[in-house]
Amino acid sequence: MSSLALVVAIAAINLLVASLGIWVVERLESQNEILAAEIESSRMYQKALENRVEQVRRYRHDADGLLRAIEHALDNSGALASGEGERRLLDEGSYPEFWDGAYPLVQAAIDLHRHQCSMAGIPFRCSISDDFGRSIADSGVEEAELCIVLQNLLDNAYEANCRIDVSMEPRYARMMSLDARVVGGRIVLEVANRTAHSEQPSFATQKPQRELHGVGLTVVQDIARKHGGTVTISFDADTRLMRIACRL
Repeated sequence: MSSLALVVAIAAINLLVASLGIWVVERLESQNEILAAEIESSRMYQKALENRVEQVRRYRHDADGLLRAIEHALDNSGALASGEGERRLLDEGSYPEFWDGAYPLVQAAIDLHRHQCSMAGIPFRCSISDDFGRSIADSGVEEAELCIVLQNLLDNAYEANCRIDVSMEPRYARMMSLDARVVGGRIVLEVANRTAHSEQPSFATQKPQRELHGVGLTVVQDIARKHGGTVTISFDADTRLMRIACRL
């Protein structure tokens, strides 16, 4: 074989190898793109599942709060049938006159936590303005939404108080309060409570049924945003006093 033919053969082999290399690289790049697309699709699917799970948690959380309020209202409906039962409920601070029975879920949510606080020895101050009940209908806020907000805020406050060891921290007496008022035509719910000196303020629940709790503040914020409102949080480290105000 002449030297020219040998050179041509070598060049042809090099060209074939180069072409094969390019094809392999392109093939790998194509497979990488497909794999990347599949990974991204899997991530999106996982995110969608996580969002769905979060939605289910919120629905269960809201349903749990409403169910507790309804059960409490039904439990007390029999007691209200007699004068003695009515006097007992009113002595506990239940069913204040300004509601006029118009919002039983809201009444039950407040009454439930008053009863819990009474059993646990936690002072619970409840202050509701005269125009609050009349303003609910004009606000566009549904009674179920108002009940959910109250249940979440009062649950957090109650749990925080229960974690205070008064024998170890006599300075930080247990207490919680609810102020419901109307400001600028908007409903404002403000809940205050003490927290234990040994813990950082947190909305994580200590209850066993964690799947039903722990998303309370997010739920409250979502309802506030729906009505163009806000949620503000303040904490005084000296007095260990936490305040959450929900403007609807």
